[in-house]
Amino acid sequence: MRYLGVELDSRLSFTRHIASAPAKATKSAKAIGRLMPNIGGPSQAKRALLATVVASKLLYASPIWATVGVKTEKNRPAMARAQRTTAIRIIWAYRTISAEASSVISSMIPADLIAHERARIRNRQQEYEPPTLANIRNEERAITIASWQARWDRSTKGRWTHRLIPHVKRWLEKAPMSLNFHTTQMLSGHGCYRSYLWKINRANDGSCLYCGYHEDDVEHTTFQCPRWNAERDRMCPFLNGRLPTADDVPDLLCGPPGIENQDARIREASLRARSEFVGMVENIMKAKEDDKRAREREGDG
Repeated sequence: MRYLGVELDSRLSFTRHIASAPAKATKSAKAIGRLMPNIGGPSQAKRALLATVVASKLLYASPIWATVGVKTEKNRPAMARAQRTTAIRIIWAYRTISAEASSVISSMIPADLIAHERARIRNRQQEYEPPTLANIRNEERAITIASWQARWDRSTKGRWTHRLIPHVKRWLEKAPMSLNFHTTQMLSGHGCYRSYLWKINRANDGSCLYCGYHEDDVEHTTFQCPRWNAERDRMCPFLNGRLPTADDVPDLLCGPPGIENQDARIREASLRARSEFVGMVENIMKAKEDDKRAREREGDG
C-alpha cells in the first residue's frame, strides 16, 4: 500500500519503502552523474547542490519511518550504496572507494543517521515545553556527529582516509575547501598509484617506476618517493624547514587544533599552507598521469 508517497506493509516495517527509495535515489544519482565528469564539469559546490535532489528522494518522510525502518540490518547498506553513488561524483572519486570513505571525504553524513536525527527532532518538538527549534537541531546534530565518529572509528574500510581525516567534526568545520580529482586520489588512496592500479589489473606490478620501491602506494608517492622531493620542498616554509608527512595532513587541511580561535594572520597562514599542499599534490599527480599516458602510448603500461 502506498500512502502520501510512503510504501506501507502490514507490519509497518517500512522495508518496502526503504528498498524502493534507494533505488530511486540511485537512478537520480546516475542521471546527475552524467553531468559530472571527473575532469572538468561543475564545481564541487554545484555538485553538492545537485546531490540534494538525491537526498530528498532517499530521506523523504524519514521522521516517520526512521526509528523502525533503519533497525533492519539490510536497509542501511541499501541507503549507503545510494549515497555512495552521489558522493563519488561530488568528490571526483574512483568507483572503488568505500561508502565509508566517500561519505567522510564528501562531508555527507550517512543517510540512516540523518533519518534518525530528523525523527528525534520531530519527537522533541512534541514535548510539553520544547526548546527552540534551533537548539533542538544543534543538540541532535551533535549526537549524529558523535554516532558517525564512532562508526568511522570502528570501520575496517577507508583506513588510509581515516588516518588523514580522523575526526569528522573537525573536517566538517574546516574553512571552505573545494576538492578536485587529484586531491581526492590522495585522500582515498585510489588513483594513479602503481600498487592500486596493479590491484585492479591496470598495471603489471605495484612497484614504483621512479625509484624502484616495491610498493608505489599513495603514501610513497605523496611523501616518500625522491622523484617528487622538489615538489615537497615548497612545504618546508610551513613546516619549520622539514618535508611533509602523512601525519601533517589533518593540520594542513583543517588547520591546527583551535584555529577558529586564532587571529586573522594565523588563519591566513593556515590557508596558505593548505593551498600549497593541495598544489603540491596536484603537481605530483598530474606529472604521474602524464608519464602514465606516455608509457601507454609506447605500449609499456
